[in-house]
Amino acid sequence: MKVLLWIFLSIFVAELGDKTQLATLLFATNQSLSRLGVFAASSAALTLSSCTGRRAAYTIRLPCDAAACRWFRLHCYWHLDTARRTRIE
Repeated sequence: MKVLLWIFLSIFVAELGDKTQLATLLFATNQSLSRLGVFAASSAALTLSSCTGRRAAYTIRLPCDAAACRWFRLHCYWHLDTARRTRIE
């Protein structure tokens, strides 16, 4: 359960201020669209993209030890965080 919480928090923080969130915000401001409909459509799109990412990871998985996978994951998150901070400043 603790691992799932960390996954949720990682994805939630990564999505804050992301293009998906901004697009959802723009659609939600359109008065001719239902807010619930915009929420449902954006939720479905995020779910589908997550499933696609998980399926791609399952398909291309490479045998590697846990330490190498952990290093790669942390390295990618560091680069993404640095790029995001650069855009903000």
